[in-house]
Amino acid sequence: MTNKNEVTERRYFILVGSQENWKTSMTHNLWGFTETSKGSWNKTNSEDLLAFYAMLPLRRIIGFGRVGKKFVNNELIWNDEKLFKRSLWKYKFEIKPSYVCEDWKDGIELPHMMLATSRKVIDTETFSNLVKKADSSWDTSLFKEFFGKKYSKIQLRE
Repeated sequence: MTNKNEVTERRYFILVGSQENWKTSMTHNLWGFTETSKGSWNKTNSEDLLAFYAMLPLRRIIGFGRVGKKFVNNELIWNDEKLFKRSLWKYKFEIKPSYVCEDWKDGIELPHMMLATSRKVIDTETFSNLVKKADSSWDTSLFKEFFGKKYSKIQLRE
């Protein structure tokens, strides 16, 4: 049974990573945080909504999804971890992708915003506008999946 307040309590994030790390993350459906960014991991909850942002040279949202189960382990997943032979991102959560572009060049450009961290908190309006742009560009129904009728009055701002 779903809590009636679940949608209003849900939080929205942009996960920021290199194209290489996104390829690995999508293969394993995982996202990780370092010891120094553990606080961000602690504040992320199951079913929070995610936009996947690939950095240079693309600088685009390449997909959307939800946070799955959170856990801690030292398994070496990403290339940098294998190179240094130690876990760098041991605070992990499962990514439950709703949609990922087949060709990442077709991703959604972001309005100007600072993306210096691996996880950026955004508000409902910003997230919903990104999802509406994705629906329009990718011919998806992500807005309906994420917001249903509750937020049908949210307007897309250009």
